[in-house]
Amino acid sequence: MRTPLLPRLAVALLVAAVAVLSPSAALAAMPKTVPAGITYGGLHITPSSGAGTDTPAFTADHACRAGTTVANVNTIDMASVEQTISKNVIGDATRAKGFGAAFIADMNTVQAAAGTPGTAESFLFMVDCRTGPGHGTYTDAAVVDFDAGGGWRVSGSQPASSAAGSSDGGLTVFVLVGIVVALIGAGAGLWYLMGRRRTKSTV
Repeated sequence: MRTPLLPRLAVALLVAAVAVLSPSAALAAMPKTVPAGITYGGLHITPSSGAGTDTPAFTADHACRAGTTVANVNTIDMASVEQTISKNVIGDATRAKGFGAAFIADMNTVQAAAGTPGTAESFLFMVDCRTGPGHGTYTDAAVVDFDAGGGWRVSGSQPASSAAGSSDGGLTVFVLVGIVVALIGAGAGLWYLMGRRRTKSTV
C-alpha cells in the first residue's frame, strides 16, 4: 500500500525544519552578545592547538589603559558569565604590548568550567584589563574550537553574533518557521486537490 502524500511531505518538511533551525553544536557556548571594542586575533595562545591536557600561555597585542591594576584572560559563555582561565598580569606590566602569562589550568579544565566536556563547542577568550573588582575593559580576543575528543585549536574565524546583530537570530527563526508552516500548508492543499481529482475519476 502506498503511503499518502501528505504524511510523507509533512515528515520531509519537519526533518528539513529541524536541520535548519537546530543551532550548530560547535557554537553552543558562544555568547549571544559579543562585547564591543575587542580585537579579534590580538590574543595569541601558545601552542595554537593541542590536546585537552595542554596548559597553554597567552600574549596580548594591545596594552591595557592607564589605571589597570590586573589583566587576565577570561572565557565568556552564552549567558555572558565569565571564567578566569589565566594567571594575572599585574600593574605596570599590563601597559606593555605583548604582555602575557600562563593559563591556570589545562584545556580540559577550561572546557569543563565554561561548557560541556565531550562535545564540539567554541569559546570566546578575551583579555580583561581590570581597574577594580569587577570586569574592566576587554581588548584582545580569540575564538577557540573544541572537538568532541577534547582536542582544541584557535579558530581563524570570528563569531557570527555581535552586539549590533545579536537579535537577528530570533527573527530568522520566526521567518524560517513561517516558511516551513507555509510549505506544509501548500502540501496539504495539493494533497486535498489530488484526492478530490482521484475521487471524481472513480465516480
